[in-house]
Amino acid sequence: MTLRTTFYLVSRLLFAAFTLLSSVWCLLAWIPFTWQQVIKGHLLPPLSAFAGQAHLVHAGVLALLAVQLWMSQPRLAGKVFLGVQAALALYDLARPILAGVQNAPSSVIWAAVLLLPLPWLGFLDCLRARPNLIWAPRQGRPEARAFYAAWRAAVYVAATYFFLAPVSLPAFLWTAASHFILFAVVFLAIALTGALASFFARPSRLEFVLTHLALGIALFFFLVATVFPAISFQGGLATAASVAFALALTLFFTGVSASLGGRVTTGLDLAISPLTTLLG
Repeated sequence: MTLRTTFYLVSRLLFAAFTLLSSVWCLLAWIPFTWQQVIKGHLLPPLSAFAGQAHLVHAGVLALLAVQLWMSQPRLAGKVFLGVQAALALYDLARPILAGVQNAPSSVIWAAVLLLPLPWLGFLDCLRARPNLIWAPRQGRPEARAFYAAWRAAVYVAATYFFLAPVSLPAFLWTAASHFILFAVVFLAIALTGALASFFARPSRLEFVLTHLALGIALFFFLVATVFPAISFQGGLATAASVAFALALTLFFTGVSASLGGRVTTGLDLAISPLTTLLG
């Protein structure tokens, strides 16, 4: 991994982490349960500390992102993005946003405003990367590698759970079987995506799109069915928030993946390229 790629990934991930945490904090302020327990009760001290200094963190991560974007010679759309984000950061410095949120509808508005830069940046990355992507004919057997990775991940997760919280043998076998089923479903989704893409003229490009679409759908159901009910957040607004967060993260990761591409033989490899780049 080159220094330029490292700087690109670090600037993107730090900005994404700040954006997500800020938006989540504002959303927590709107939900009565988390307003009392998390915001006022300081149930999560690190998160509360972040909210208190978020205006300074905002300026820092935006400055890092601005340097990276300027190094890549941004077009007019990129300059507009930086101008809007700079104005928001200056407002945040003058009137700290997270420190002043209340249990009011304005918190939902701020949650949306602070989340918007994430898909916006992903869209800009897609535009910048598009001319550099070469969609070559699909090669190799990514399904075989996916199957190998799926069963290894199931073994690893099951073993980790056992060592962290030892249980009886029947309970361990039930947990291990559950994880094998979960990762088998993931493998089947990957295999189905590749099979569908193979019917089209540029299968690697369609596989790339379908992989991120599947990621977005999975994130939506995870949020709406698991995360938000756990904090007493349900109904139409919870569904809308799930769509917003899933869409924002999907577009962001699509942009990051596309920016790391060149000659693409399998869409799956390009889709997971941020992870393989960081781990490799």
